[in-house]
Amino acid sequence: MKTASIQTTTSTNIRNEKASTELRRAHFWLVPVLLLMYVAIGTGYYGIQQWVQRFIVIRSGMDTDNLTNTVGCDEQTNTSGYAAHSRLEQDTTQWEMYVSLATTVPAFFASRLIPSYSDSFGRKYLFILGITSTTLRLGLTAVCIYLQLDHIWIVVAAVVDVMTGGFYTIISASMSFIADITPSGSKRLKAITVNDGLMMTCITLSGVGSGFFIQYEGFLLPMVSCCGLCVVAFFTAVCFLPETHMKHHRTKPKSALGMFKRMTHIHTNI
Repeated sequence: MKTASIQTTTSTNIRNEKASTELRRAHFWLVPVLLLMYVAIGTGYYGIQQWVQRFIVIRSGMDTDNLTNTVGCDEQTNTSGYAAHSRLEQDTTQWEMYVSLATTVPAFFASRLIPSYSDSFGRKYLFILGITSTTLRLGLTAVCIYLQLDHIWIVVAAVVDVMTGGFYTIISASMSFIADITPSGSKRLKAITVNDGLMMTCITLSGVGSGFFIQYEGFLLPMVSCCGLCVVAFFTAVCFLPETHMKHHRTKPKSALGMFKRMTHIHTNI
């Protein structure tokens, strides 16, 4: 009886493994999820950059049209217009640096820890986590734009996002998902190349499109639209995206310190 039970369990696991790793129609739900997220992240990124400068102008009461038309041809550095323009550039550079640091420094650690837990909780968990944090960031940014809150809240929104790895979590999730459903070799390489091409195309076109979007509709509507794309991606991932890392392949979750030691093991043993 035990032998029969073991054989039944083994055959069930094999069927489940094939059902999760063999390329099926359900796996193509990955494409719209990534498409929505890449467009939302690309548009949101460029929108945040533009809003940082625009809000400084609004808060200082400067007229950017007059500054642009006069300062560029004015060689006298002691004029009030030149000083105002220099102050604008300094404030913009300072806050863009803060946003950049808030986006990259925490992500350096989070992006190395969080994706490792997909071996314990599955690939779908990564998508849901990354999409949720991105939605929170874009949503908080939209509130900042609507209420014209201080830039510190833009920085807080960035930190909230990257504490879960941010954009890097979504990239890691897509790579793990592709690795699960494709055999090693040329097929996997082609799938990863297509993913990279989709990402670069979406982000590039989003940068161009966001400029026109902001010019004609302002800053709030593009940011709200990005949140809407993230919400659609979230429900698409939850309802339709299949799990590719089955439970019988998962490992027990380790502590953050244990995961960090595991990651640095290769460097400490060189």
